[in-house]
Amino acid sequence: MSTGTTDGRRGSGSPSRAPRHTGFLAARPTLAALALAAVPAMSLAFAAVVGAGAQRRGGPLLVTLAAVAIVVVPAVAPAGFVRRGARPAVFLAALFAWSLCVLSGFSLFFPDERAEAIGTGVAIVGFPPSVESAAHAVEQLLPSLGHARPPPPSARLQEPVAPADLEPRQVELPSEADGNSLVVTVTAEGRLGKGAKMRMLLDTGASFTTLSRRALDEIGLPVDDASPTVKLGTAAGEIEAHLALVDRMLLNDVEIPAVTVAVCDACESHGVVGLLGLNVLGHFLVTLDSAHQRVLLERRPGPANRALDVTPWVKIRAVATSWLDGRVEVDVTVTNAADRVIGTAEVGIHCDSSYVAELHDVPARGKKNALVRLPRGAKCDDYTAPLERATW
Repeated sequence: MSTGTTDGRRGSGSPSRAPRHTGFLAARPTLAALALAAVPAMSLAFAAVVGAGAQRRGGPLLVTLAAVAIVVVPAVAPAGFVRRGARPAVFLAALFAWSLCVLSGFSLFFPDERAEAIGTGVAIVGFPPSVESAAHAVEQLLPSLGHARPPPPSARLQEPVAPADLEPRQVELPSEADGNSLVVTVTAEGRLGKGAKMRMLLDTGASFTTLSRRALDEIGLPVDDASPTVKLGTAAGEIEAHLALVDRMLLNDVEIPAVTVAVCDACESHGVVGLLGLNVLGHFLVTLDSAHQRVLLERRPGPANRALDVTPWVKIRAVATSWLDGRVEVDVTVTNAADRVIGTAEVGIHCDSSYVAELHDVPARGKKNALVRLPRGAKCDDYTAPLERATW
């Protein structure tokens, strides 16, 4: 008796199955929607944490790791408690929710700093200005669990005073507390006497004073991309910064003419436009009274040495020639790239002994040379010729 099938389809092979990727394809729109919500929220929270760390001058690696630990890592945990196929969606949903929590609670720990921190973080990452503007617009719509508080009276800007204990040669700068640092107010002037008051962080460890491009624009001093550059260490890492020459800076009523500043946008944060460095502070004996938030300056005696300001703008070429009769001559040429005359340039010549070539009135964007005759028999096969003293 035949045992053939009554339905040709049932004997034709394996039972039919639903396509294996149907669930995944169905989930793709959901994942895309979650990603569109989570990535911008995570980016804002990440920028806020990075910006807050940079404003407190944290190291780039430490700040980045802290941002990942605070913003991203907590969102990974919920995905570990669901089945594998649902993990991407759970992670994105958790990332979105946690990022909003970080942004909302930011003001509890850093009152009135969220907008500035996001702007700093976006700038460090290197996004264009349009992204920074959009970030600030979104920030205004975000909830906040904290309330901005005014600084305590001891941290508010202090107007310059002349207390009885000031010495005749001392001046006091307006100052305010910024964590463990002091912020002072000085006046910077660019071309044609256009000036503005600037809030700057007092930094005795910085060789150069820094200002942001925005601050330089405010005093009518454009940045020349052909100007000399220096390397600066910032919270975002080492950068190569162009230099500009500010016509003068006023510290209370003390004038410092022709100050070289490094252009550093990363050094601007929370209303502080730059750092007041050694090429300005080095003219003074500086007394920091942290208890009363006072910065006292006393002008150093004798003529000021402006070599720190002048050096980046000059190139020095020194050629030593030894004659058969024992004479040794060194031809020194100083080339000035600044738009200001160098009044005096003293170039040290260091070989077996030390000598000095003194040049006067090196023209703006020009050069000048001097011939120095060393004692007969001087050994000058190996030598260096740095700029040791200078004045504008």
